[in-house]
Amino acid sequence: MGQRTQPPELPGFTYIGWIGGGGFADVFRYRDSLGRGVAVKVLHQTVDETAFNAFAAEAVLMARLSGHPNIVTIHSSGLSPDGRPFLVMEECSSTHLGARISNRVLPPTQAIEFTIQLAGAVETAHLQGILHRDIKPANILFTGFQRPALTDFGISASQDQRALANALSPLWAPIEQHPNAGMEPGPWSDVFSLAATTWAMLVGRSPLAVPGADNSTAALRERARNFHAPRTGRSDVPQTLENVLATAMAGNPARRYSSAQEFARALQSVQTRHGLPMTPFDVLAESLEQEPRRLDQGFDPSWPNADSSQMLTGGYTSGLSSYTGGYLSYQDPASLVDDPTPPSVSTGAPEAGVLLRGSGFAEAGPRDVGTLPVPEPQPSPPPAPDPDAKRGKRTLLMVLGTLLLVVGVSVGVLFANGTFGGGATQVLPTGEASRVPGVIDVDWAVTGEQVKFTWTNPDPQSEDVFLVEIIGAPANENRVRVSKPEVIVPVQDGETCIDITLRRRAQGQVSDPVRACAKN
Repeated sequence: MGQRTQPPELPGFTYIGWIGGGGFADVFRYRDSLGRGVAVKVLHQTVDETAFNAFAAEAVLMARLSGHPNIVTIHSSGLSPDGRPFLVMEECSSTHLGARISNRVLPPTQAIEFTIQLAGAVETAHLQGILHRDIKPANILFTGFQRPALTDFGISASQDQRALANALSPLWAPIEQHPNAGMEPGPWSDVFSLAATTWAMLVGRSPLAVPGADNSTAALRERARNFHAPRTGRSDVPQTLENVLATAMAGNPARRYSSAQEFARALQSVQTRHGLPMTPFDVLAESLEQEPRRLDQGFDPSWPNADSSQMLTGGYTSGLSSYTGGYLSYQDPASLVDDPTPPSVSTGAPEAGVLLRGSGFAEAGPRDVGTLPVPEPQPSPPPAPDPDAKRGKRTLLMVLGTLLLVVGVSVGVLFANGTFGGGATQVLPTGEASRVPGVIDVDWAVTGEQVKFTWTNPDPQSEDVFLVEIIGAPANENRVRVSKPEVIVPVQDGETCIDITLRRRAQGQVSDPVRACAKN
């Protein structure tokens, strides 16, 4: 239990009780003049200027985001008669997600639903240029409608590196958020933490924590450096979901989904694959009007979103749409095929086919009954048409038609299957997945201070991508994803070597890396 201070007397509010507290603030329950229950976060009088400024910045950030249905709403802020700053917030359940899953883990259907909803909140923050930096079960509350709601943007507001290091939650943090990791956090960092939270919904603890082992901060840091997500060990969690979580929690940030939107799309694909209704992905519309920009503390352009033609020097870009007003619900018809791994390279152009509408460590408790149904094997789909040709032809009506068709089919399958069966496993549309081949015929040419590598994809499939790692380059400049079989990189001392990995989205798998070296 945190430090408890006296509740302030606030004009127009009636004090009800104490909710909780921490090192810098307490949260109290009040009733406002309309008879509405609210939570009031009150800063301690003893905090320093850094904490005071972070508290004020948090109020501004949450006010910008609080219209989202999965972000705790800020009603107002002010200064109490005794001089303490306070925030008046939406009253949520006092039992956060961490406390819930320490007693009873969730069925996979509910874990997926909650995660897609939270991903919409995270993507909304990212489009405003805000990294949360501390997504974990204890920072997820539940509204009166039992929707999960993200809270505690205090770390997001901080620009103090010492404060960021002290506030780190190592059980939920990827390697790049640790001090002196040699790489900058970005949207993919919040993706890792959100996926770790999803894993915890299914298991009851952090995936970085190992029961009976050393779980100190130093040990967790080393574990995060080369992290490979463990399986949940549950028979009702299908391989499709295991694959999505493994991708989202890859130790190498370049191998993760580069945005919360991509992560949500992958989870929606799992839902459609198993005949489940698709959970809407809500993004605050006004966020989409913002120009994409690089944060002072993150969004390293040399990682997932860099354009190879810019030789790893371009700024952060994102495929944004120019919708206005209200809430937008994301759905891409291309994701309705069996594709748990969405594309990783953004173009900066409006994305086609987008429908938009307005804690800790605990052993797993008892499980709720409910598993993902196994779909009937389907014939192989025809080859996907050229995405450039499709981009100009898709219209909102086509998207709506596709959505209605898929929802109708999903509901039909759900009712046809009846109660969800146990022990669901992955069923591939064309039988067992074949091994992903490595690239071949690698060639290179040195021009001045640049090296251009080219190669051949021996078995090209729709929307394959390539992961390229520059050997010997600085840690924050050595990785890029490209969609074409070529890349331009800076000349390195002695010789310039790269590792090329083919990522096959349709199977959620990658090839063994192929190394190529150019003599300078």
